[in-house]
Amino acid sequence: MSQYYPAHKARDISGISRRLTADEYSVAVDKMKELGLMNGWVQSPPYGMDLRLAGHKIKPR
Repeated sequence: MSQYYPAHKARDISGISRRLTADEYSVAVDKMKELGLMNGWVQSPPYGMDLRLAGHKIKPR
Protein backbone atom coordinates (compact mmCIF):
# COMPACT_ATOMS: atom_id res chain seq x y z
CA MET A 1 0.00 0.00 0.00
CA SER A 2 1.51 3.29 -1.06
CA GLN A 3 0.31 5.13 2.06
CA TYR A 4 2.52 3.03 4.34
CA TYR A 5 3.66 5.12 7.27
CA PRO A 6 6.18 3.79 9.80
CA ALA A 7 4.32 4.15 13.08
CA HIS A 8 5.27 3.35 16.67
CA LYS A 9 8.31 1.03 16.84
CA ALA A 10 8.56 0.63 13.06
CA ARG A 11 10.38 3.97 13.00
CA ASP A 12 13.29 2.26 14.78
CA ILE A 13 13.54 -0.79 12.49
CA SER A 14 15.84 -0.56 9.48
CA GLY A 15 14.06 -1.41 6.25
CA ILE A 16 10.59 -0.34 7.39
CA SER A 17 11.46 2.96 9.05
CA ARG A 18 10.52 5.13 6.07
CA ARG A 19 7.81 5.60 3.50
CA LEU A 20 7.94 3.98 0.08
CA THR A 21 9.29 5.87 -2.90
CA ALA A 22 7.19 6.01 -6.07
CA ASP A 23 9.80 3.82 -7.80
CA GLU A 24 9.61 1.17 -5.05
CA TYR A 25 5.83 1.09 -5.29
CA SER A 26 6.02 0.68 -9.08
CA VAL A 27 8.44 -2.25 -8.69
CA ALA A 28 6.09 -3.90 -6.19
CA VAL A 29 3.10 -3.50 -8.53
CA ASP A 30 5.09 -4.91 -11.46
CA LYS A 31 6.21 -7.91 -9.36
CA MET A 32 2.63 -8.57 -8.25
CA LYS A 33 1.50 -8.65 -11.90
CA GLU A 34 4.50 -10.79 -12.92
CA LEU A 35 3.59 -13.37 -10.26
CA GLY A 36 -0.05 -13.43 -11.33
CA LEU A 37 -1.39 -12.12 -8.03
CA MET A 38 -4.91 -11.00 -8.84
CA ASN A 39 -6.42 -10.23 -5.42
CA GLY A 40 -4.16 -7.30 -4.54
CA TRP A 41 -5.30 -3.71 -4.40
CA VAL A 42 -3.31 -1.40 -6.68
CA GLN A 43 -3.66 2.34 -6.60
CA SER A 44 -3.54 4.39 -9.78
CA PRO A 45 -0.85 7.04 -10.11
CA PRO A 46 0.00 9.19 -8.25
CA TYR A 47 -0.39 6.22 -5.85
CA GLY A 48 -2.20 8.22 -3.19
CA MET A 49 1.02 9.83 -1.97
CA ASP A 50 2.43 13.30 -2.07
CA LEU A 51 5.44 12.60 -4.28
CA ARG A 52 7.28 15.57 -2.78
CA LEU A 53 7.40 13.65 0.51
CA ALA A 54 7.96 10.12 -0.83
CA GLY A 55 10.88 8.41 0.86
CA HIS A 56 11.48 11.22 3.34
CA LYS A 57 11.32 10.86 7.08
CA ILE A 58 8.67 13.07 8.59
CA LYS A 59 9.17 13.98 12.23
CA PRO A 60 6.17 13.17 14.43
CA ARG A 61 4.48 16.12 16.07
